[in-house]
Amino acid sequence: MTLLVASVVVSVVGTVINFSKLSQLIPLGSGQELTGFATTGTGTVNVTIASVASIVMSDNIIDFGSCGPNSTIGSNLSTNNSGLSWGAPGVCTLNGTAPANTDFFVIQNDGNKEVNISIQINDTAANFIGGTSPQLYFMARNKTGRPGCTNRTGVGGGLGLVNYNCTFPDLTTACTYGIQWDFREITAAATPFPVCNALNYTDTADSIMVALRLSLPPDATPRGERALSFTFTAATFP
Repeated sequence: MTLLVASVVVSVVGTVINFSKLSQLIPLGSGQELTGFATTGTGTVNVTIASVASIVMSDNIIDFGSCGPNSTIGSNLSTNNSGLSWGAPGVCTLNGTAPANTDFFVIQNDGNKEVNISIQINDTAANFIGGTSPQLYFMARNKTGRPGCTNRTGVGGGLGLVNYNCTFPDLTTACTYGIQWDFREITAAATPFPVCNALNYTDTADSIMVALRLSLPPDATPRGERALSFTFTAATFP
């Protein structure tokens, strides 16, 4: 019992001495006291934002209605009719109304990366319209309130983008900003033609409009309603 009591006394005295020494090394109130809880820590959150290339068409139908060519010179029919001839008066309507109206395809970049836009058709103008040397043209404008191709307009004359640093259909490299400002003929089916280079993705500036123009020869073949499919392609670049 004596030895047991002595050992307990020695243990208690040693513990008191140890705490006394620790208090000298780390004074109370210093904020460095040893406790059972961590007083600081670092957390890490990782996230990777994926690149998304995506376009949508908020207006994907253009209807020229019922059209007839001028018997001697044919007719030029455009969905963007400013300053253009409509051929003989009263021979064509646009969407069933007078040709003073306009109509466009509307393409919007709803991804998070700039993209190059091209257009192609699934058939030739000869099969679509008929007659001698019919023609099909397209052109582009920025959509009011959401302009997506604002850095270049009208460069290259009638071919619009021809002077820009782009090669179609290879759209894998960055191009100078530009838009197909003037009417350009679609000369072949299943062949891409440039519409807009580096279409912006910012919500307030991400959209363009595409108008069409048909050149009906005097001997355009009478036929029922005909449909032509247009494919718009978005290509990314580094």
